[in-house]
Amino acid sequence: MQLLAFDVWGDYAHFKKRYATSSPLTHSIPSKPTILGLIAAILGFRRNEYQSKFKEYDSKIALQILNPIKKTRISINQINTKSEYLISYPMMNYFTQHTLLNFEFIKDPKYRIYFFTEDNNLYEQLKELLICHKTVYTPYLGLSELICNFSYVNDYSFNEIKSQEYHYIDSIVPIKKSKIGSLIKKIEPEEDKKYFIESIPSFINSDRETEEYVEVIAEESGKLIKVIPETYWELNDGTKIIPI
Repeated sequence: MQLLAFDVWGDYAHFKKRYATSSPLTHSIPSKPTILGLIAAILGFRRNEYQSKFKEYDSKIALQILNPIKKTRISINQINTKSEYLISYPMMNYFTQHTLLNFEFIKDPKYRIYFFTEDNNLYEQLKELLICHKTVYTPYLGLSELICNFSYVNDYSFNEIKSQEYHYIDSIVPIKKSKIGSLIKKIEPEEDKKYFIESIPSFINSDRETEEYVEVIAEESGKLIKVIPETYWELNDGTKIIPI
C-alpha cells in the first residue's frame, strides 16, 4: 500500500476549539476534517463537496509535529457584516459596530501530513499537484486569513502491523475514539518530554456536524512517543505512524 507525505507551514494557525466562546482558543494540531479540507482546497473540491470525496474509512490521515508548538494571543477587531448592515453601510469605513476579541494562535506552525486513500485517481492527482507546487484553491491553516505554504516530501509503501510491545511512534498518537474505544494498550511517558492530550473531531458529516471525536496525545516539539499500540503503520524508511 502507498501513502503520500507532504509538509505544511505558515506564520500562524488557528484551529478553533468548539467549546470556546468569547475568547477563541485553538487546538495545538489540526483535526482530520481540517486536514481533509486543506487537501480538498489543493484538489479544487468545493466546501460542501469534499466530505463525499473522502469517505470515513477509505481515507486515512496521520500527522507529525515538525516545529515546537508555541501559542500567542492577538487582539482582532471584528465588525458586524450581516446582510442588513451591508445594505445600510456600503463602505467598510461606515461600520460602527466593533468587537475586540483576543484570539489564540499557534506561532510558526509546521506539520507533516501522511495521506492514504483507496482512490488511485485522487491519489495521483494530489501527488502531481504537490510535486508541481500547484493548488486550485488557496490552502490555509484554520482561518482563511492564515494562508500556508506546502511542499511534497515523498510517497511511501507501508505495512500495517499489530503489536504486543513498545514502539517509538513518529506521529501524534490517537488514544481512543468516541465510537470505537481504546486504540492504545499502554503509554510510557519519558522525563525529557512534554506531552499534551486533546480531544479533536475525527469525522464531520455533509451537514458539518461532528459525529465522532478522537483523543490524541502528542509531544510539544514533535519528539517520538513510546506506546504499545493496537496497530501501527511502518513505512519503508522505518518511520512509524498511527492514523487518526
